[in-house]
Amino acid sequence: MNPVDAIEISPIDALFVHNAYAIEFLFFYESRLDGAQLRAALKRAARHFWPAFGRYADGKLHFERYDESKFYSERTVDETFVVPQTSEGFTALSRAYRSPETRRLFHLRVIHLRNGSVLLPKMNHLVGDGYSYFHLLTSLSLFCGPRLAYPLLGPLFRWFFSPHHSRPCFERPFTDNPAFEEEPEQQLDFVFRKYSAKEVSDFVAALRAKHHLPVSTNDLLSAIAVREILAHQPDTGNQSSALIMPIDMRRHLKSLGKRFFGNGMIFHRVEADVAMSAMSREALALLIRQSLPDSPAAYFNDFLRQLNRQHAEDLLHQARIYDPQTSVLVTNVSRLPLDKLRFAGTAPNFAYPLIADKNGAGIFRHAGQYVIRMSY
Repeated sequence: MNPVDAIEISPIDALFVHNAYAIEFLFFYESRLDGAQLRAALKRAARHFWPAFGRYADGKLHFERYDESKFYSERTVDETFVVPQTSEGFTALSRAYRSPETRRLFHLRVIHLRNGSVLLPKMNHLVGDGYSYFHLLTSLSLFCGPRLAYPLLGPLFRWFFSPHHSRPCFERPFTDNPAFEEEPEQQLDFVFRKYSAKEVSDFVAALRAKHHLPVSTNDLLSAIAVREILAHQPDTGNQSSALIMPIDMRRHLKSLGKRFFGNGMIFHRVEADVAMSAMSREALALLIRQSLPDSPAAYFNDFLRQLNRQHAEDLLHQARIYDPQTSVLVTNVSRLPLDKLRFAGTAPNFAYPLIADKNGAGIFRHAGQYVIRMSY
């Protein structure tokens, strides 16, 4: 039985009450997935990650008894899965497999094909961030492990994987409820750019030596993405631009830690006095590095205080993660724990995020290359 009936959402969670955003990846396995095993594992995972299997209302995530029909679906189609090779192919892939809108906070779909199976987990961002999404999935994979490991699984999970749900609280009660208005599907154009991981690493090393700053590959790749996306914007005479970067805070705050299941990130804003599209990638990478906080913990607390002030002034419902008209959202998912998602005995043969936003970029790593997916 769950120890609590409900928990209050955090100020960061509240950003996703009025601006719904979901996390959904497609994972393709050449081996057929075991539906019975997945269903049993999902039921077990629901006990530990119960906020994702509950419901949201009046500023709280409420516990609900697990009902498989609400969170799992499985079907077989007489089709062959083909990994796309072009931008148009990836656009078609997203449209073909993206889940329909649902008020549920989590849902798992399995589609069996002639040449394997596709796993499609979808989680509302109100429940947690990308780190939490993969925390749930890696735990689910663990529960799908060999039956011989079952006697050790309970202690192993409690010691190393069991999540905690202690969220930062609002200073005054938050009771807003979402309108559940479905936004029209965005018609986005995708552009993919590939860069040798070794060349990126060498360039970053040269920047560090030259400027004596701990420039990262993320700084450089984010700079490349921002410059290209902004260069594609129509000339409106408005030169303002900004980069929005989600930064995970778990390793900086003991109150969160790596087992925190929720939204444990801040949305760092980088601004420039001139148009970012006109800056060199080197200058922009340095600007990004120099903008990062010296004290992440203090920065996180300032971010929470800002959200509490907006709530006190009844302005939080207007808050947006980013405005695609004047800013670019860049997310780095180059370190996905794919090797831990062994639902078919092996890691997925192909993985791809199905959800994208206008003027957004995702950074991936595959076969010794960094891949940047940009959407306009």
